[in-house]
Amino acid sequence: MAALAAACVLSTGAAVASDQRLLLDVVINGHPVGKIGEFIDRDGALFARRDELNDVGLKVPDTAPRTAEGLVPLSALPGVTTHLDMAAQTLSIQAASEQLIATMLRSEPDSASVQVESGTGATLNYDVTEDFASGHSVTSGLFDGRIFSPYGVLSSSALAFAGATPLPGHGDYAVVRLDSAYTYSDVDNLRRYTLGD
Repeated sequence: MAALAAACVLSTGAAVASDQRLLLDVVINGHPVGKIGEFIDRDGALFARRDELNDVGLKVPDTAPRTAEGLVPLSALPGVTTHLDMAAQTLSIQAASEQLIATMLRSEPDSASVQVESGTGATLNYDVTEDFASGHSVTSGLFDGRIFSPYGVLSSSALAFAGATPLPGHGDYAVVRLDSAYTYSDVDNLRRYTLGD
């Protein structure tokens, strides 16, 4: 947007000698349209081709006046006011809603036809460390397992120790279960049910 072309003098024979072709970033009702429009500055009045105005989102009535070259004066568009910022190469347009061409941003599929599929499988995440000090080896690990299917997700995590444990009375080996849960997602009703500890 910053590297917009500067105004230049038109050299076509049909154009008026004082015409300047402007390539401008277009903002309509405070929202950038994301397009560069081509406009003609003729003695301070702005003109544009009908298809150019349609492309940036403005309706042009069939009764709108046109020059011999087919240019439409922006001042002749009903319900439309403009402000040209030459320093920023931006044309700000205020237009009534009936002067705007509706644009479809995204087509939403029929919610009844959306099919949500769930696979079946299992995952195991783990983090295992081993320390060796004073001739003794101590191994510890954190494990997180999940089984998933269309009927829900069953998950559980645990800590395991070998060689020494921080838990009294467990000897050299210990497994401590942490969180366990069963989760079922009801997509049709946008609900999630969880049972666990």
